[in-house]
Amino acid sequence: MSASRRGTGAAFSTAASRYADLHGLALFALGNYRKYLPKSRETEYVARTRTYMGNFMAEYGSKFAGDSIAITSCNEAAGGLTVGTKLSTGQVIIFRLQKLGGSYRVKDVSVSAIWLAQIMRNKFTRIIKENNGDVEALISYLGQ
Repeated sequence: MSASRRGTGAAFSTAASRYADLHGLALFALGNYRKYLPKSRETEYVARTRTYMGNFMAEYGSKFAGDSIAITSCNEAAGGLTVGTKLSTGQVIIFRLQKLGGSYRVKDVSVSAIWLAQIMRNKFTRIIKENNGDVEALISYLGQ
């Protein structure tokens, strides 16, 4: 909600760095092309994905606006938790959390029934496919 109030990609990127499993999300977004990401480019790819996520979320930041948030459900699911929330505006946001180390990190988030990780995977794999399987084309795209 704080990032939503600021409304910038940088604010959302900072929030994602603090609460999300960026590495896991970034690798998930590669789909079947994950094996083609050179280890030497992984850190740069994750950093660029973080910026992309921040900008994407800022574009839809109004969906995260509200004065308060309430947890409406919490269920164990696939080695983690699924947490349903509702903003004071009535907007429902669902978080998939995964335990990493001693804490939980956001694995995915759904706003208006749209899951961020799947949107990223669809976009990223389409870019790679359109460039004949070249992961470097995606890294270049993310750097724009």
